[in-house]
Amino acid sequence: MDSEIASRLVETARLLHGKDIAWCVCAGTAGSFYGVKRRITDLDILVHPKDEQKVIELLKSRGLNSRVNEQLAKYNNNSLGTLKSRIIPVSFQGTPVEFIFGVTINNKWNFAADREMYSKTRAFQVNGETIPVSSPEDVIVLKGILQRGKALGKYDIRDTLQIMKNTGLDLDYLRRRASKCYAGARVMPLITRMLKKTRADSKPKKPKRKKSRRFR
Repeated sequence: MDSEIASRLVETARLLHGKDIAWCVCAGTAGSFYGVKRRITDLDILVHPKDEQKVIELLKSRGLNSRVNEQLAKYNNNSLGTLKSRIIPVSFQGTPVEFIFGVTINNKWNFAADREMYSKTRAFQVNGETIPVSSPEDVIVLKGILQRGKALGKYDIRDTLQIMKNTGLDLDYLRRRASKCYAGARVMPLITRMLKKTRADSKPKKPKRKKSRRFR
């Protein structure tokens, strides 16, 4: 995470801290805390749906955009189908920040914050500020539902693999979260493939035997 994004993240945290708002960093931004190396250009903030009005009033009091957008993205050439998200997009000194209240994927997979998710968040220090970050399992569940690749300008599958290589996972919790999103049948086969790949990559490679040269 570069210094500009880190500064905007701290600014966002200071805006939300002490306001009785349940929130955490999620999606690609969260991935950067768990070993994802690609450059982050925006901030994804997941907010509990019950606190939507508090965020609206808070942003309004700061003269920032406070209008909730219901966005719809269609992926005609991908099994994902449609992605509906309920967000407030804001710009902090040129950095896009999205306050996300819920995501519905393909009209059947629902991803939203709840009490259990917040109990699993991890705290990281960024420039002296405590930042709550959604668990690696929750990041993987969302990305495992989306599964968007480079063809769509996204990195969900690659991010999932990097997180799994760099972070120990609670697989029971991951399965439970995927099931709660009604997405176990979509997420868990990907996780199984990724686990096999990470285990294969971690095995020490046998040195190649040098062929003996024969002299005549």
